[in-house]
Amino acid sequence: MSLEKSTQNDNKYLVVCQCGQTFSVVNPELHPLMTCGVCGRQIKVTPENIVRSPETNTGLYKTMRNRPPNERITESIRLIYEGKLSLAKPILLSVMEDLIPIREAFYVLGYCYYKEQKLLESFIYLGVAVMLGHPNAKGLFDKVKSMLNMGDTSFISKFG
Repeated sequence: MSLEKSTQNDNKYLVVCQCGQTFSVVNPELHPLMTCGVCGRQIKVTPENIVRSPETNTGLYKTMRNRPPNERITESIRLIYEGKLSLAKPILLSVMEDLIPIREAFYVLGYCYYKEQKLLESFIYLGVAVMLGHPNAKGLFDKVKSMLNMGDTSFISKFG
């Protein structure tokens, strides 16, 4: 990966020191050399020590990630109603990272992808919500399935 390819968009990046400390930068080309505030080493910024900053580095995510799953889902729903889909998705994904099969989280994440018109992702998460028995997921699942022009997606009917 060349430095040019890693800085084409406006995403934030993390520059990683040998001691493990990370520094957030928007454009690594503007910072060819940095001094680590922990170990004092000079850091030459190269494509090898640049990492994309995760979307989940927001203050809201940091405060919500350790809350109970139901609180995270409720906060995500509030964010979706405010149109802040990019803030809601990492919080919902944190519920799934806990390996808790909460049907509401799958439904809300499927709805979030539906609002972004990412139909395949929506179809997948809504399908899991339907399998987990979410009462409202079937209607939206069928709508997304028809938007994708998919026929019968039942595993049993195809192979049973």
